[in-house]
Amino acid sequence: MATDKPHQAVSNAEKTLQSTTERVAKGTHEAIDTLSEYGNRAEEQLRQTGRRAAERTKEYADEVGSYVSRRPIASLAMALGAGFLLGALMRGRG
Repeated sequence: MATDKPHQAVSNAEKTLQSTTERVAKGTHEAIDTLSEYGNRAEEQLRQTGRRAAERTKEYADEVGSYVSRRPIASLAMALGAGFLLGALMRGRG
């Protein structure tokens, strides 16, 4: 009978440890699921932002192409001016 107490204490400790381990595992899984959900939402938002940026880039490129087609001399003059300005800035740094 005296040997039952230590065995009972060990059994109780094992049950408590198992219960605690199960709760920690459940909490960990819930945290991972939540983080995964946030990651999926962030990924979708980044994809949408990338699609919108690509659409706008195409729109701007079309507008620039249209402007160059309508005003080739003015476009050439602006490109030359920008080139001279960048060249002057780069020489000033060197």
